[in-house]
Amino acid sequence: MSAQEVCIKFLTGIERIISEKCENLHKSVFNAALESIKNSQASDCDENLYRISALRTFAWEMLHIGHWKDVDIKQRIVYSLATFLEVCLLLQKGNLIECLKELDAGILLGAPLMSEDGQDILRKSASLISEEISRREEVGVILMSLEIEMTRKHEVSVGSEVDVLDLPSMQEFRERFYATGKTAILQNCIDHWPAKEKWTDLGYFIRHFGHRTVPIEIGSKYTESNWGQKLVPLKDFIERQFIGKHEDTVIEYLAQHDLLDQIPELKEDIRIPDYCHIGSPETEVEVKMWFGPCGTVSPLHFDKKHNLLAQVVGRKRILLAHPQDSDAVYPYSGEMLSNTSQVDLESIDEARFPRTKQISFCEVFLKSGEVLYIPPGWWHHVRAISNSISISFWWEDKSAKD
Repeated sequence: MSAQEVCIKFLTGIERIISEKCENLHKSVFNAALESIKNSQASDCDENLYRISALRTFAWEMLHIGHWKDVDIKQRIVYSLATFLEVCLLLQKGNLIECLKELDAGILLGAPLMSEDGQDILRKSASLISEEISRREEVGVILMSLEIEMTRKHEVSVGSEVDVLDLPSMQEFRERFYATGKTAILQNCIDHWPAKEKWTDLGYFIRHFGHRTVPIEIGSKYTESNWGQKLVPLKDFIERQFIGKHEDTVIEYLAQHDLLDQIPELKEDIRIPDYCHIGSPETEVEVKMWFGPCGTVSPLHFDKKHNLLAQVVGRKRILLAHPQDSDAVYPYSGEMLSNTSQVDLESIDEARFPRTKQISFCEVFLKSGEVLYIPPGWWHHVRAISNSISISFWWEDKSAKD
């Protein structure tokens, strides 16, 4: 199915959503664009494209007023609709890469638009356009370098070791770790994942998803003053950080992103571990990707949810501290960073943070194929000691609250 055919296929669903969800002011602009697309009226294309782009720009501005959590879902729907119709009009001009860029913006900022048969219209359209682009470009195998960096010394005391288990049963995991809030390294749990082999090939990402737009972090860690974020094509990120990297390259990190939600094809390369459903088979699991070069750092912090950190490619060093040590890690005040420590464990200011040296940390070197269980409240500092791809599975045990 061509990209143009995709648009035609989803127009009925788009018409329904416009009728049900939009105000009259927006409907007139959307319906004019629909007519132009249905009839392939090149003469009206530029005018309708201008009007749709203006509406989409206005919707974008509305999305960026105030806090994201307070954004009206109707504004996100308008943004998604305007994105899809703009892409349909752009397809008449034949620029597939520009269309894919706009669809990714709609996926990242808009609301899902579902077709009558249950497909996510923006995601499915992006997948098919990306597939069409990949057929036109040839990229060979590019194996990711997995050279280990000489581990940077930290300035903490390391005490007890973390238990290592070989594919534990659900009962053993529940009784020894889940119920007791104890960390563990699980081995041979993800060896069946296609990602174990496929994701070592950077060419795989470039071939199939290279023109997809992704959010990256700039700088080694989010607590630094020069840290920032931007949207870039995935292939540009890979080429800068893994292929053409040099000493002066600023570290970029595709961190804590729902990439597998944005690009559903990647979900086929992994499996959600059964351990995530130990409380209930209905448990909702957040799946986040961490994709970056050697030297990326997640500062000392804790999560409120259960976390299985699966190391798919490369290695990471993790320093763990028990929740009872919270006062000694000096969390930031204020809601934004209250789960993050002010202390840089690789260069501790003992005058400001004297109690940190009293903590006995656990040190873990997580290898490809291993999974680290981090219970809620456990502090963890993470450094990639090679190029690395990890997946986090986060979930809440709602039955424990009932």
